[in-house]
Amino acid sequence: FMRMMWEWRHLHFLKCSGRMNDPEGPASTGQGELAFKCPACPHPEINLPPDWEKAPLQMFWLYTLFIGIDANFQLKRKDVSSDCADPRLRRGWSYFVKEGKYQDYLKTCKEPVQVRFLLHL
Repeated sequence: FMRMMWEWRHLHFLKCSGRMNDPEGPASTGQGELAFKCPACPHPEINLPPDWEKAPLQMFWLYTLFIGIDANFQLKRKDVSSDCADPRLRRGWSYFVKEGKYQDYLKTCKEPVQVRFLLHL
């Protein structure tokens, strides 16, 4: 059932992004074409006033981009048993790069050091 839901969400994602109406079909989707910008984040010429750069210092926080991370630096979602058991439907089309590029990058990384904290309460 979950795989069917993933496939439905994948097709719905292609439809909402306009890729289903492309004459060449979804297969012509390029790297990152399905990723979209956060509508709440400040984007010049989209949702910022024309003179936003001249805002007084006490108001400049309104036009600042805050990027937060969830401390999941290891991409556990990519650590699956096999591609047959857990297929990737949007290979490089949205937020994850293609598997080959990801594996090449991992080869350049060092093994992470596990930091342990001892709390004596």
